[in-house]
Amino acid sequence: MERVVGATGSANGNGCRTPSPSPSTRRSGGPAACAIAEAVRTLRGVGGVALCAGGRNVDRAVKVVAGGFVATEAARWFGGALWFVDQQLATVQRLTEGGVERLGGFARPMSIGFRPSGEMLVADLGTSGMTPGDATDRRSPPTIHVFRDGTKVDAIDLSAFAGVNDMTVDRQGRAYVDVFSASSGDGGSLGNEVVGQVLLIPPDGEPRVVAEDIVAANGIGISPDGRTLVVGETWGPDGRFASTRLFRFDVEPDGSLTNRRVEVTVEDGCCDGLCFDAEGAIWLSTASGGEVLRLVHGQVVDRIRLPDGRWPLACALGGVDLRTLYICSVEPPPRADPAVSRNGWDLTGFRRGFIEAVEVDVPGPAT
Repeated sequence: MERVVGATGSANGNGCRTPSPSPSTRRSGGPAACAIAEAVRTLRGVGGVALCAGGRNVDRAVKVVAGGFVATEAARWFGGALWFVDQQLATVQRLTEGGVERLGGFARPMSIGFRPSGEMLVADLGTSGMTPGDATDRRSPPTIHVFRDGTKVDAIDLSAFAGVNDMTVDRQGRAYVDVFSASSGDGGSLGNEVVGQVLLIPPDGEPRVVAEDIVAANGIGISPDGRTLVVGETWGPDGRFASTRLFRFDVEPDGSLTNRRVEVTVEDGCCDGLCFDAEGAIWLSTASGGEVLRLVHGQVVDRIRLPDGRWPLACALGGVDLRTLYICSVEPPPRADPAVSRNGWDLTGFRRGFIEAVEVDVPGPAT
């Protein structure tokens, strides 16, 4: 079993520490990975994109702090480091000033979450695809892998569902996971509408569905006070990245979700990975929309557009003061025949992924 270890070892020429070799950990260093410390220190001094805040144009610096990835997703700040997955490389990654550490052994990791105990949950799509029409290979069904101190200690079989996507974990250790159970199309294309649900997985007890009828459930998160959950759609009514909705639910004491309402409708792009800040505002990645939006009571108050047309797929607040917004981004995939993919993109065609960072005013929630 592979094991994630701390970044130790000697300093390299960039002043960063390179993880010591280990039989259980694959590492990648070099300028791209070790540039994170210097990049974050200089964010405020680098010219960047325009951010619209309350009608004022404010210059914010967006900088690539790590590269060499393919499809970065599911950013999480935990234990003083940035964690994320590379869905195409089938790895969970941990980024520190010392470089990048990789944990493998998955079919296709979609997202990660951390319980207060420190246990890491990894939502693995497996080899079954995202819709019933793709579920031809059941050798590796959708699974939630549970790791403690870098060692796998449990696996939750989700073979009753066609696939998994994003997840979030609350302060009680309850995981809320996007799952898919049906498709309104033929199941052979990611452009089809996929009927999504939210599955609650308590630390002790049986998983149960707590929300239904969400078109390809995607970005998901819980407010700092634990009383609200939001979850977004990947596709709009016509199967494209347009007019996708972000839903808000009340979280009941037993973990049930009630009082569903629409928080916002994203007209350009989709509701991809998201995070809350300490004020309860939401930073929402919009993928093909090219922006990360800050939402307060359903209103866009800030927007950060990525340079060079890159897509933001997920985000997390972290850093020493929790005021660094880390963004998982990718170069746009190739265009696809609308007859094959109604959204017009080949979502299996991501080639280059990055971690970007920008300084913001409101920090992330205290952990």
